[in-house]
Amino acid sequence: MQHPQRLLLTVLLLAWPLGTAGHSWSRLDQGGRGLAQSRPYMAYLRGKDGGFCGGFLVAPGWVMTAAQCYSHSPLTVILGARDIQREEESWQQLQVQKYHCHPQYRRREGGHDILLLELKGNATTNDHVRTISFPKMRVQGGAVCSIAGWGHGARSASFQEAKVTVSKQRVCLNIYPGLADDVVCATSGSDGVPDEGYTGSPLVCNNRAFGIYSYPYRQRIAFYTHITPSIPWINKVMRS
Repeated sequence: MQHPQRLLLTVLLLAWPLGTAGHSWSRLDQGGRGLAQSRPYMAYLRGKDGGFCGGFLVAPGWVMTAAQCYSHSPLTVILGARDIQREEESWQQLQVQKYHCHPQYRRREGGHDILLLELKGNATTNDHVRTISFPKMRVQGGAVCSIAGWGHGARSASFQEAKVTVSKQRVCLNIYPGLADDVVCATSGSDGVPDEGYTGSPLVCNNRAFGIYSYPYRQRIAFYTHITPSIPWINKVMRS
């Protein structure tokens, strides 16, 4: 007869899902409920014709996302969401009063990929909905950060998160010569994640938003708009 501890180990190994080793995504039970509740700043931006983006609440009446997401306007901001197939009690749905696109944005590869959404009314802060701050400093190469969202095909996706490592700027420039000054790159532990479905979601390091997901490059590399250089413009818009 097998030793009880060995038998238990065998059962656990057989029950472990295939293909999880080395995967960088976190997906919690019941549609990512615990993960979504621990990221209460996240916003799902539902646009026209099935388009969508990620975003994040930076003040009760303001959401930040990528400028390219304006192409999906008009946008409905959904806060407090886990799965987005059906409405939940935690949801707060808000309409956008005004879109403030960074004046220097032309295309995502050119940087300044920032859009501020001025909401019609303020979000109600609770266990499911809270703001996130953005620091007045640049993220350093080597920092381990996270990117969360609903991903490609978000109509049926659960809330997920990936760990990414920010690269030094000279590495980013070697990958993409002529890279805009306000763009950083980061590498994921798995191919193809995060993908373009996470556009507009925040690059979070030490519980603060340092960047905005802009576009993927090759298998494990993606580019993010750095928030810090745009803080003077952000403050001016939010105070006006």
